[in-house]
Amino acid sequence: MSLILVLSILIRLAALGWAVALLRQLRDWRMALLCVMVGLMALRQILTLLATDPTWSISLVGNPEELPGLLVSAFALAAVFGLERIISEQRDATNSLRRSQRIMKLVMDTIPQRLFWKDRAYRYIGCNKVFARDAGLESPEQIIGMNDFELAWKASAHLYRADDIAVIERGVSKINYEEPQVRVDGTELWLRTTKLPLRDESGEVIGVFGSYEDITEHKRAEQQRQELAEQLRQAQKMEVVGQLAGGVAHDFNNLLTSILGHGEILLRNATLAESVRRDVEEIRVAAERGAALTRQLLAFSRRQVLVPRTLNLNEVVVGLEGMLRRLIGEDIELAIDPDRDLGLVRADPVQLEQVILNLAINARDAMPGGGRLVLQTRNIELDEAFADSHVGFVPGAYVLLSVQDNGCGMDAETRRQAFEPFFTTKEAGRGTGLGLSMVYGIVQQSGGQVWLDSETGKGTVCRVYLPRVAATAERVKVKPAQARSQRGSETVLLVEDEQMVRALARRILEDHGYTVLSASDPKEALKLMDRHGESVSLLLADVVLPHMSGRDLAERLRETWPATRVLYMSGYMHDTVHGRGMLESGVAFLQKPFGVESLLRKVREVLDEPSEAGSGHEL
Repeated sequence: MSLILVLSILIRLAALGWAVALLRQLRDWRMALLCVMVGLMALRQILTLLATDPTWSISLVGNPEELPGLLVSAFALAAVFGLERIISEQRDATNSLRRSQRIMKLVMDTIPQRLFWKDRAYRYIGCNKVFARDAGLESPEQIIGMNDFELAWKASAHLYRADDIAVIERGVSKINYEEPQVRVDGTELWLRTTKLPLRDESGEVIGVFGSYEDITEHKRAEQQRQELAEQLRQAQKMEVVGQLAGGVAHDFNNLLTSILGHGEILLRNATLAESVRRDVEEIRVAAERGAALTRQLLAFSRRQVLVPRTLNLNEVVVGLEGMLRRLIGEDIELAIDPDRDLGLVRADPVQLEQVILNLAINARDAMPGGGRLVLQTRNIELDEAFADSHVGFVPGAYVLLSVQDNGCGMDAETRRQAFEPFFTTKEAGRGTGLGLSMVYGIVQQSGGQVWLDSETGKGTVCRVYLPRVAATAERVKVKPAQARSQRGSETVLLVEDEQMVRALARRILEDHGYTVLSASDPKEALKLMDRHGESVSLLLADVVLPHMSGRDLAERLRETWPATRVLYMSGYMHDTVHGRGMLESGVAFLQKPFGVESLLRKVREVLDEPSEAGSGHEL
């Protein structure tokens, strides 16, 4: 046995061992085939050696015929090495591909956008995990072969199918369009969707690829912003209209003061002919209706004078029960649900009664065929979230009065205009359109807010929110009626810039024994006080005057003449004598328009107050 043959056998055995070792690692069919071939070659050579040279004697002299076998053995070893390199590279490529696929799947399952792809039969052939979850499936693999009519949004499937047909048949993309999605449970979502034609290597459309994102919260936020903007515009409009209405009411009240006053003077004339008396009475009635209209305008514009006290709203509501039952009629059921632990509010009880009556009248008119009216009071806490979504509201503790009916309800446009003055849906002659405007103004002037919820055919709920106060309820002190003489002998300083009102007030007072010093502005009044200050018992001043307010004039006079009583008059509320529309404690006030009786009674009341309260600021 020559050395060449020995080397050939050893190389083949080494190739066989290496191939077997690699086969255990790589487990590739090509390596297995190579192992068999090398093994058979080695076995054949060993068997040949045993047959020709049983002694296994090694000769250093080589046989040239054995060189091809050595070369074959070397080739087998090289083949094992080369195949190992090829298989390793392919295995690495396969592993890289799988790793890339895993990363791609991870990316698809991580992004918030929903991804999906369908074939030309509109069946799903894949999606990412978040899309599968939206579809109500546990894994993306479950969606393969399904269509939209079998998934959680089958109520919207016809819309999606129409889009798919357009994209596949026309080969045109649909980019970033918004569409609704209705789930099986009725939940409605909003989606921003993109759909593209899915093409193969030749460019042929083989399906559709799509993505969408859930923009429901964005749509809700946008809708909320629009609603807040609309609320703000409405509040600003109401403010402007209120200022206009207040100004008109102020000027109108001066005219009505003159009309009512002179009409009352005429009616006091015993020699007046009966026919003239009837005409004057008609004038007086018309003027009274005008005065009532101005009071409604002032209520809406938040410029009427309120006399607030700390009270339990339940007392007002329950106290009106009898009147409400007569007002709404027998065909409407009235239910009152008061909170027994209701907190206190600070408001004018007379005006609160007006709020409740106006709301009840509106509810009655919304139920011509009968129905149910529910008045409810509750303590409530308004948080930041509520205030942020409702213009004008401030977080805090409130007392809630809700007035609910099951009448015809309102549409969105009617609801938006409901509090505007002179807006009404009633036929001519059945209302002025100022009822809800008064409610709005009174509640706002009391520091509260009003919110209206209504839907056509589903009734209306009007909610009145009044700030809760930590105080003790005030009991109303009823002064015993006293018969006072309307006449007097005191000197009155009358300051009024409106000539008609000034002339009327002077005539009434002088006709009843008073000495009147009249001035059209504060400068003239100060000059009169410099000459006659010691004899002046009462300052009767309009609240709004040129150059100086009535309040400032009174303060100037009291620095020198502290005993002078003060009586303010005005056609509307002003902050100089009213805090936020509330009549300050101790301030004497005469509301325009006034007549003979009301002026004389109020003047006498102020002058007859005990001296320790006679300053006009502690009445």
